[in-house]
Amino acid sequence: MGILTIFQKRKKEIESFIIATGRDLGCFRLNEKREAIFAVGSLFDLVQMTKKEYKGWKELKASRTINNWAENCINNNVVNDAKEFEQIKLKFKNHRLFEEWDANSILQMKEHNVSKNGVFLNYSSKEDKWIISSFFPKRSISLNQEQYEVWRAAVGTSTIADVVKIVANTSNNDEKKAIEKVIRIAPILVERDLWNIEFFGKAEKYYANEKVIADTIHTEFFDSNSLSANTNIVSLGDEIGYESTSIREKDNMLIMVANKVVTLNSKEHAAWVAFKKGVLTIQDSKELFSVELEEIISVVKMLMDKRVVMKWPESLGVNKQFVLSVSPKGIGIGTKNNKEYKILDVTNGESKFLPYEAYMVWAFSHGYVPIAIIIEKFKMNLNYSQEDASYRVTQWVRLLLNQGVVNLTIIPDKPLVVGWKNQR
Repeated sequence: MGILTIFQKRKKEIESFIIATGRDLGCFRLNEKREAIFAVGSLFDLVQMTKKEYKGWKELKASRTINNWAENCINNNVVNDAKEFEQIKLKFKNHRLFEEWDANSILQMKEHNVSKNGVFLNYSSKEDKWIISSFFPKRSISLNQEQYEVWRAAVGTSTIADVVKIVANTSNNDEKKAIEKVIRIAPILVERDLWNIEFFGKAEKYYANEKVIADTIHTEFFDSNSLSANTNIVSLGDEIGYESTSIREKDNMLIMVANKVVTLNSKEHAAWVAFKKGVLTIQDSKELFSVELEEIISVVKMLMDKRVVMKWPESLGVNKQFVLSVSPKGIGIGTKNNKEYKILDVTNGESKFLPYEAYMVWAFSHGYVPIAIIIEKFKMNLNYSQEDASYRVTQWVRLLLNQGVVNLTIIPDKPLVVGWKNQR
């Protein structure tokens, strides 16, 4: 009996929809035989894979059911028989690299963080399509309205269950219709690398309490009274979209930080983008925008009061109560020499070549994990002292932010409160 016949008899599996999870880290290392070992990340579980297993995960991303996945693996010569497929399937199941879901279970998926890749470029009224710049700018991806609504709902530290709520709210759908829409469209976004879904456990154990958040935002990093030309600034948060319901009226931009929606005017948004993309100091932004120092300091103060920018030190220290986190973006291509790693960013699809240390910070990053824990992981894996690890992670995070492969955010103290409608 052939493998396809075997799987066709499994009615339950045929009827169950699946969604691939995990973040593509690319070629993680070369072993002693110079063979590529790949990795897929999900929180701190960096699942190392052979080339065959990695191809199996790629086929999983393009599949909608277990049976469909098995057929794809056979047809594309990933596995030779049912036993080989079952071995891959069992490994992936043990590492939570796929989930079976349906209309009844999706709202229980509060243990899967969703982040979006790509940047909204333009709307084509002729085709009624939303154009998303992703990893391959010459082949920008066009999304219809439903796909666009689901794609942009993965903002901040959203879970799958949060995305359903956002889609229902922003699209004026009832819950049942929103669930159907997410189940239908999410696999398309995962297959196109426009979404990363990671299993991380129950969100409640990661939420910061209000006092810890208050302690964070009242540190020297958010003190707007001591700004000078040489102050280093970085941006926090993730873009939602423009506030206006009219696509042509690109006025106020909405930013999500700590599961709260913040509105920025055009001047504030321009400064926020600049500090995110490589402008290091207030003096640098003054020269970029050709304005007086007092004017740009005034803008930075407004942004700091809204908690969407902060001062960036040489070293963040080791304060485990500090609830700043790093949310990774992009996909990994990996290494050819165990020294330099290639990542595709989410802004214009450029290849970013990073040293091993920066790549490891990116691999360990997660929107619900405080930077202090990343520092601890970095220290353990690279054998640095606590002080050196803190300094190096701080420097690498700034590089990753400027390269467009992470966002900085504040870990929220409660689930997402849906608070916007109809943004483009």
